Amino acid sequence: MLNNASQNSFSTLKSILEHQQQAMRFCDLNLRTPYYSAPLVDQLLRYADLLKLNEMELRYLQKIYQMESLPLRDTLYHLIERFELNAILLTLGAEGSIVMSPNDYSALSGKSITLADSIGAGDSFSAAFITALYRGASFQEAHQFAHHLSHYICTQAGAFVTLPDHFSEKLTTFQAW
Repeated sequence: MLNNASQNSFSTLKSILEHQQQAMRFCDLNLRTPYYSAPLVDQLLRYADLLKLNEMELRYLQKIYQMESLPLRDTLYHLIERFELNAILLTLGAEGSIVMSPNDYSALSGKSITLADSIGAGDSFSAAFITALYRGASFQEAHQFAHHLSHYICTQAGAFVTLPDHFSEKLTTFQAW
């Protein structure tokens, strides 16, 4: 969202999105005041295929689309339908994560960890999910992989983390955790 701070950068992004309709278009809202508005968010979501949200961003969407009274799963379904999304990735901090598509739903509880730093947890979740899907994982496998990787990231301090080999190996095997 920060790259949309100026009208010029938004125009450039919009042009790219309009001309790259065959590519998967991933949107991590990353809402930061004062760089967003309801009309801007609405425009961006119309270009997205895959949407990543955290709890605060979900509450914001529930408010602007008047879905505050809906159960969580119904809210996600309505967002998928409204914006013709392929999937939504929802990170819930210590509570876990949910991924949902028109045909799949997966919810994983958080696990007890010693939090060192949450920097990069959402980005690692998204990257792991997308990479796993592209490497042939099922929806559930991709979610589990992303969930485990982001938990690991939270146990490490700093923005640059070296991953243990088993994460790389997992991308080629997709065996049960």
